Amino acid sequence: MAESTISQPHIGHSMACPCVFGKSLTERWGARLTLILAGTITSTMMKYWIIPAELRISLTTCFFHSLVYSTCIGLEFFYSFHLFSERISRQVFPLNWLLLSLTVLVSALIGYFTGGLILVAVGASSFQEMMNSLPRSLWFSLLLGMIFGIGFFLYESLKRQLEETSLQLRTKQLEEERARKLAIAAQLSSLESRVRPHFLFNTLNSISALIREEPVQAERMVERLSSMLRFSLDSNHRNSVLLRDEVKIVTDYLEIEKARFGERLQFQIDVAPEIGMTAVPPFALQTLVENSVKHVISKRREGGIIRVVAKADGASVKLEVWDDGPGLAVETIPAGRGIDNLQSRLYALFGDQASLEFQRQDSYFITTITLPRN
Repeated sequence: MAESTISQPHIGHSMACPCVFGKSLTERWGARLTLILAGTITSTMMKYWIIPAELRISLTTCFFHSLVYSTCIGLEFFYSFHLFSERISRQVFPLNWLLLSLTVLVSALIGYFTGGLILVAVGASSFQEMMNSLPRSLWFSLLLGMIFGIGFFLYESLKRQLEETSLQLRTKQLEEERARKLAIAAQLSSLESRVRPHFLFNTLNSISALIREEPVQAERMVERLSSMLRFSLDSNHRNSVLLRDEVKIVTDYLEIEKARFGERLQFQIDVAPEIGMTAVPPFALQTLVENSVKHVISKRREGGIIRVVAKADGASVKLEVWDDGPGLAVETIPAGRGIDNLQSRLYALFGDQASLEFQRQDSYFITTITLPRN
């Protein structure tokens, strides 16, 4: 028994809009500058509250010193966060907090000494003054660095999780929209195949031939044709329908075609009752059955057999269409139509949980759709 499976289509990611990237960059640096300013103001106020009055410098000078230290410590931490945040986030507790604290402390130390050297370089402080204030200023900078550094890390982590969740939601919405459009295209294509002139002509001709001899059967054919067209229109805005409704449409379609082909078309439908409420893409089964009618029944004088099987398989449902034709060459499936369209809809709706497979078993060619049962 040979078997082949169609690979799932790849959904590409669109490039980010430059204006969105620019907006995100502005918001990110806006938050960082706000944090530096908050650290500067906090440092200035705490120094005036803690330092004795006789050791205080002017408020302007104190603010300038705090701004330099806060900027250096902040920039150093931002850089360290850029390098190590993802690695820290992947660690388990308490190792993640230990690494975070170590990163913040090292960044604060480097930033503090960098800020002190800048103040010495611009003449705002002497090296001796920096060394004299080292015991008091260093622990003060480390304390504020820990508070603001850990706060910034938590803020950025939560923001990143929110952005990832939003991206996943937008991706899901895009996939659902894509699936809906594919479903509409398939439904319109299926509707078009039903209302094309030769199909209607053959169906109406069969009805006309039955009116006098078998009026009851003619009436049933009218009802089936009406039911098919109504189903096509009603499912226009839905991504899925109940399996039992899909099977009914398949039955109506085969009954109409049997009136046309007579004994050349033999069919059997075997659907387990317990899976009738399973959600399936509209025209999933009907697309496969129509393909068998087109390529097997209509092209052979002796006709053929079509068998539709739906059964539960653990957490999945298998929908099978059997025919005794020559089979389908996967590489010859036309893009954007029929089975190719069905394959794309299955992937868009169910991802890797669904599959479309072809296999030959004895004298039968079997097309199988596998879907999640729920």
